[in-house]
Amino acid sequence: MPIIGFSLIINSLYLTGPLFMMQVYDRVLASANIPTLIALLLIVLILYAFFGTLEYIRTQVLVSHGEAATESLAQKAYHICMLERTIPEPNKEKLNALEEVSTLRAFLISPTFSALFDLPWSPIFLFFVFSLHPGLGSIALIATFILTILAIINERLSRKTIESASASTQAAHQSALTAQRNATTLLANGMLQSFGKTWQQADHTARRKSIDASTINSSFSTLTKTLRLAIQSIMLGAGAYFVIQGEMSPGGIIAGSITFARALAPLEQLLGNFSQLVNARSSWKHIKQWQQAKIDDTDKETLPPPKKTLEVSKLTIIAPHTKTAILKNINFSLSAGDILGISGPSGCGKSTLAKALTNTLPANLGKVCLDGAELNQWPRETLGAYIGYLPQEIELFDGTIAQNIARFNEQDNFNAILKASQMADTHKLILSLPEGYNTRLGIQGMALSAGQRQRIALARALYGDPFLIILDEPNSNLDRAGDEAITHTLQTLKQNKCITVMIVHRPNTLTLANKLLIMAEGEVKAFGPPESIMQAAKAKKTMPVALT
Repeated sequence: MPIIGFSLIINSLYLTGPLFMMQVYDRVLASANIPTLIALLLIVLILYAFFGTLEYIRTQVLVSHGEAATESLAQKAYHICMLERTIPEPNKEKLNALEEVSTLRAFLISPTFSALFDLPWSPIFLFFVFSLHPGLGSIALIATFILTILAIINERLSRKTIESASASTQAAHQSALTAQRNATTLLANGMLQSFGKTWQQADHTARRKSIDASTINSSFSTLTKTLRLAIQSIMLGAGAYFVIQGEMSPGGIIAGSITFARALAPLEQLLGNFSQLVNARSSWKHIKQWQQAKIDDTDKETLPPPKKTLEVSKLTIIAPHTKTAILKNINFSLSAGDILGISGPSGCGKSTLAKALTNTLPANLGKVCLDGAELNQWPRETLGAYIGYLPQEIELFDGTIAQNIARFNEQDNFNAILKASQMADTHKLILSLPEGYNTRLGIQGMALSAGQRQRIALARALYGDPFLIILDEPNSNLDRAGDEAITHTLQTLKQNKCITVMIVHRPNTLTLANKLLIMAEGEVKAFGPPESIMQAAKAKKTMPVALT
């Protein structure tokens, strides 16, 4: 590995200073030879220039290797993190995958990582001290042993404290992000101070644990530095004694002290930034848990685009921790051109069913099929192109309206964007904005009202002519004009032979639905044409919520 070769040469060049000092004290001062001094000085300057060049190259190589090593990890971490957030029982390490990679990257491009490559060469310097005098070498060896033991004790005492502090800091950060995302709700409901106490408690815990970890680390770092300074003085005294005894030259005193300091420099660097080392090691341990995880499913066979049916068979989804079934044995089938309205009381599993139909919420039992093939038989990105999903909670992303409608597809086709916009009846709305389709929305699409965001999100769901369109309360934020636009969209989808599934609470939205599914307590209570369900309800003198 080139880094090892660079480290060997760089650490060898660290001996330039001690050797120069020995020559000055033992030869130049004794002979008062100015030409020799100038020649030695020129040699030293050339060696230092070579040293600086190699040190710069090594630093750049370490940075580039660190970036290269974490670039692919960052891409995988992004996918792992996003996928993990869609499952009921996410793995904590996977949820924090991006932060773990960021911590590892910061370490790999830091001087602390460089110190790890310098540490194995410390014996070179100890050997040099031994060559000056065995007594000085023995003192240096004993001192190095003591300081190494202190480093090991520091690691044992502070490791868990640092990891706990890091976890607490992350929890406090997540609490702050939650508050930022919901700032309007907190202010409007007078919750700013009350929720702030929750954040303050998390932040206080994080700071207290960080202080505990810092106290342990700084105590050992200070002790190491103090011992090093004391031992350097001992070595100077011992060196002076050996010079008086005629066992060593005067230049060896300074050379031994400088070399000993250099031998301990990597260890001192590591102790001074020990928390960074522990955090990086902890991050790498977590990264290894998902590093080999398979996220790319493009090797799956390419199936023809779905055009005929949607079948849901014995679909059951169980809530995590409670083991309560959110959906129980759901069965229904739809054909091209069908519009299914799903209704039922709040909490009956309607939105969960919608997520299951998009394959973002895996089923515990049963299956969802398009044209007879289960959803997981398609690569994720390919399946996503065949599905249009309008979630109940609308969120647009920081980008232009065109980018949001095109699902941030780098090869977006403006004709396809325009088609989706016209189908969602948002074209005039978008043109009324100052920059039209180039209007930048900002974070969470705050440049638009709630109703406008919902209509833009509907256009996004229709982009690319998907076969299956799932609309979770598509008119919850819409006015009368928005309701009329939804009606126009449903008519177009029916004509285009798409399958549309919509969760509704307003009866007027069901006028175009040719199938109705009534849910209660996670079960299908009725499924079929709306007229049949109404007749059955009248016979039983009960009326489904959606039709009242």
